[in-house]
Amino acid sequence: MVATWFASTGNFSIVAIEAGVLIGVALLTRAGKLSLCYLLPEAQGRGAGKALLARVEAQAKQWGIKSLQLDSTATGAEFYASQGFIRAGKVKSPYGVETSFFWKPLDADGSVDTRRPRFCNCNTTPSTPDNLRES
Repeated sequence: MVATWFASTGNFSIVAIEAGVLIGVALLTRAGKLSLCYLLPEAQGRGAGKALLARVEAQAKQWGIKSLQLDSTATGAEFYASQGFIRAGKVKSPYGVETSFFWKPLDADGSVDTRRPRFCNCNTTPSTPDNLRES
């Protein structure tokens, strides 16, 4: 199933590699959902997560996506909040895990619009380090 997500032309995926080791991954859907954004615990705090998010946001803007949405576990919540995502409540994942719903509006000029959005599933930069690979 995961291989299908990465193979889909409707998704954008990117990996972070450090010293030849895969340390992180992110996956964005054309609906504006950040479905995956993970780093190895030992890789956290060195900028790879910020670089992954920056590239995902750039891709979202290229696709004309107006806002990003994601469900975060407790361990990632503060990271997303520090990157301009707005916490909008708790939700249960399909697997029964309680997560925090976050969203981040994207304006064409790169600024963040903090007005409260109307949600639907109808979503119509910073530089990227050399160690990020897109698929």
